[in-house]
Amino acid sequence: FGPLGDPRYKEYVNDILFSGQHLLALINDILDMSKIEAGKMVLNTEIMFMHEMVEQVVRIVRGKAEEAQLNLVTDIQPVKEIEADPRAVKQVLLNLMTNAIKFTPEGGTVSVSVAEKQTGLIISVSDTGIGISEENIERLAKPFEQVIDRNTKSKEGTGLGLVLSKSLVELHGGNFKINSEVDVGTTVTFTLPNTPAPPKEEEPEVTDVSNEFSKLADDIADILETSENEAMVDEGTVSYAYQQPVFTEETPDEQYHHDETGNSRPAA
Repeated sequence: FGPLGDPRYKEYVNDILFSGQHLLALINDILDMSKIEAGKMVLNTEIMFMHEMVEQVVRIVRGKAEEAQLNLVTDIQPVKEIEADPRAVKQVLLNLMTNAIKFTPEGGTVSVSVAEKQTGLIISVSDTGIGISEENIERLAKPFEQVIDRNTKSKEGTGLGLVLSKSLVELHGGNFKINSEVDVGTTVTFTLPNTPAPPKEEEPEVTDVSNEFSKLADDIADILETSENEAMVDEGTVSYAYQQPVFTEETPDEQYHHDETGNSRPAA
């Protein structure tokens, strides 16, 4: 490829770094979604200030916004502290803001705001992008669903961002809502309570193995019940209408049955 120090090497390294980061983000999203669907996702909450988190995320995405020649507007005032999972909240904000930047044409605007309410906070991410139809909003509520049209087919993504963000917000006990109009823009609003809602008690997971054990137990019970019905109790001795063949040394090749009187007779 040429001598060391060739400028192309820096470009190659940046491509490798970007691809690695993209793959890592994809794997983390899939793992988080799997945990949520299995009811195994645990929030690691702590006291945090949302305006500080939003400012941090804005710094991360500002470069992408400038590269896309977008106006990045923030309405962030110091707000009360809340108890939440910082990693989860950061993931939600990053998903929403990168989506807004990705689907807003050059010269458009992406804005983020934070406001207080009595029970918690309201956070909104808005854009003047391509918008989403009502039908497609419902589709995007499902994992791995993407809207493919002339405006989006060139945009990379996994189809997990919105549904994962919604799930993480709801794990906190908050609400998640999308308002959008095609060719006008989209606003995603979510709320976070002052403290997370207590985790819901999940029903024990029913696996294929447990189903098989349950079926086996039912089959055994049926067999025992049938045998009990066929058994005839006579003076404390249980005899059966049918018994297994009995072989004797004198007649090794003949099968004998016990009849109802207890005598042996050759099998028919």
